[in-house]
Amino acid sequence: MPSLKKGNGHLLKQELRVLDLKYSAKRFGEMDATERQLNCTKALMIISVITGWTIPNPGPMLDILADQFEKKMSEAYENINLEEVEYAFRNKGLDIKDWGKALNLSLIDEVLKPYLHNRSDLSMQEEKMKSQLTKQELEKTPSQMDDKEWEEWLEDISKYEINKIPCDSYEYLVRKEKISISPKDKHDYMGRAIEYMAATIEPTSMAGIEFLKMKTKGEYSAAVTGSLITIAKRLVVFDYFHKSTENGTV
Repeated sequence: MPSLKKGNGHLLKQELRVLDLKYSAKRFGEMDATERQLNCTKALMIISVITGWTIPNPGPMLDILADQFEKKMSEAYENINLEEVEYAFRNKGLDIKDWGKALNLSLIDEVLKPYLHNRSDLSMQEEKMKSQLTKQELEKTPSQMDDKEWEEWLEDISKYEINKIPCDSYEYLVRKEKISISPKDKHDYMGRAIEYMAATIEPTSMAGIEFLKMKTKGEYSAAVTGSLITIAKRLVVFDYFHKSTENGTV
C-alpha cells in the first residue's frame, strides 16, 4: 500500500523488500490446516531447488519430513509467510553449506533464524517510522484509501505475479466499474483457478494428492474453494492489466 511506504527513506532497498514481504501473504500461523499443508509442501520444493538439499522420494520418509516441517513452521515460524521463506533461502544461497545434503529441520533453522532476527530489527525501525506518521495514516486500510492512493498502488500491482496480487484490488476495480464479471465469467475463472492450482501444486505431496482427488470428483472442501476464489480474483485482475496494456490504456 502506498501509505506504508511513507517515511522509509532511511532504509536500504533490500531492507524495504523484507518489510514488504512481511505483509505480502498470509502467515503460516494464520492458515487453516489444508492451506498450511499446501504451502509447507510448496516451501519444501522451493527450498530443495534453491539449496540443492535433497528430499526423499514419495513414500513414508517424505510424508514424515512433510509432517515434521509443517509442525516446525507452525511452532517456530508461525509469523512468517511463504514469500519470506523463498526470499530468505534465495538470498542466503551463496552461504548455504552442505550442498546436496539431505534436507532436515536443523538446516532450515540455519537460514530462517538469522532471517527472523534481521526482520525483527527492521520491524523495530519500521515502528519508529510509523510513530512519525499521523494517526489517520496509520489507521488507513485499502477500503479507506482515496482514488489517488489506489492509482499509485494499482501501478505497482500491475507488475505483480499472479500469486502476489491482493484481492482488495479486485474489489476496488469492481466497485469502480473498471471490470465487470458475468456469471459465465465467474464460472470460467473458477475453471482457470482450478487448472492454475493443479499446475502449481506438487502432485505427489499429500496436499497435492488430496486436491487432485477433489478435482477428479469435481467436489472441493470449503478451504480449497476459498483458495480457488482467491486465485480466480487474482486472475481477473491480472487479465485486466494485461489486456489494458495491450490496448494501450494503462
